[in-house]
Amino acid sequence: METVLGREKVSRCLSVVLLLTTLLLSACGYSNPAFRGSDTAPATHTLHIPLWMNRTNELGLETTFRHTLNRWFRQASKIRLIAGPQGADLVLDGEILTISLPGESFQQHDQAQEVSATVTIRYTLRNGHDNSIIWQEDGRTRNESYRLVPDSARTLGNRQQALNTLANELAERIYQRTLDTIGRM
Repeated sequence: METVLGREKVSRCLSVVLLLTTLLLSACGYSNPAFRGSDTAPATHTLHIPLWMNRTNELGLETTFRHTLNRWFRQASKIRLIAGPQGADLVLDGEILTISLPGESFQQHDQAQEVSATVTIRYTLRNGHDNSIIWQEDGRTRNESYRLVPDSARTLGNRQQALNTLANELAERIYQRTLDTIGRM
């Protein structure tokens, strides 16, 4: 008799655990209004992001920024990206001002082991109809460290990963500020 009762208790406990797990894993119904969903309304603003001016000697950095910004803004439910400035409600223009790569940690013979990639950008959100400035930032700086290793290909990969991280952090900030601005329009 005790074994049957023991099995029932175990079975009941497993059922409760399974039920709780199911409830915890099910979504609460919240959805972020900044991201597209299948049932969202059409975009309310069009945005053009031209290729930014790259004033550094880091080839391709402007492309990295453009792709990253486009990736962020494609998620917005209230914004539709367009290829050209004609008909754009908003234009997000910018430039990459500087990049510096100072050593951060060193070996015994002053040989760098880690580098801090620091990028400074300037960007402006304009009204696409009258070219008036909605807001601008004249010197946003971010840095990200990466390791130097004996294999130069891996070091270049580490450097690119650090630059991608910088671009992503900066693009996220721009994205959030633009959504806040649109929310107040």
